[in-house]
Amino acid sequence: MRNVIVLVFLLKTSVCIAQRDSVEMSNFLNFFVKEYLATQGVSKINNRVRPQTFSKTNLSYTNWYSIVLKNDKSIFNQEHFKKDFFTRLYANAIELNFEKYISDTFLVDIDCFYAYDSLHVQYLNAIKKIFPNYQLLINQNRLNEIPDSVLKISKEYEKLSNDFFNKRRELAKSMIEITTPYFFEDYNKCVIVSYIHNYSRQNSKLFYFKKEQGKWKLQKLLFPDFNIDY
Repeated sequence: MRNVIVLVFLLKTSVCIAQRDSVEMSNFLNFFVKEYLATQGVSKINNRVRPQTFSKTNLSYTNWYSIVLKNDKSIFNQEHFKKDFFTRLYANAIELNFEKYISDTFLVDIDCFYAYDSLHVQYLNAIKKIFPNYQLLINQNRLNEIPDSVLKISKEYEKLSNDFFNKRRELAKSMIEITTPYFFEDYNKCVIVSYIHNYSRQNSKLFYFKKEQGKWKLQKLLFPDFNIDY
């Protein structure tokens, strides 16, 4: 009987924690997108978290944040919070769907976004693979030396590539991709990392938010201070 009571207690505790986490996540995301990002000219975030965006593709950014935060006591004043944050950031954690916490009006289908990017590159490189002997002539704009049949296919692939590039660019104008918000100190502090898909050299930011009188407020914004070549 005692074991049953303990089990019921643990289940109720787990449900309460999950419910609070859901409420806190929803409140924060709605603040972050509707209030904070709106002042920055951005209106949308990714509809789900892709851990590999930060743990693999942009490892240099996360490494830089790790180095900076080693000596920064203003964000993580307890070592275990910082360690836990980077463990989650580097690891391929369970993907989180933001649709559970904020209206899809403020979300971009990140799979579709990366599909456009992939298709853009795919069609851009297609002509090189199909007609490698004509690539130099195309690059040098010596189109009169290229057979009409080859030129036609080349232009079709170029158009498809540009179409997907433009679709990706339009989505990128209004969005940033973010990690899972990391809450600590009883949901009173939050850290997230973002990635801006605009081909610039300053693509990443680390946001540190804190609740003041029950309302979220930005405390610190970190940018990488190095140049990355693409």
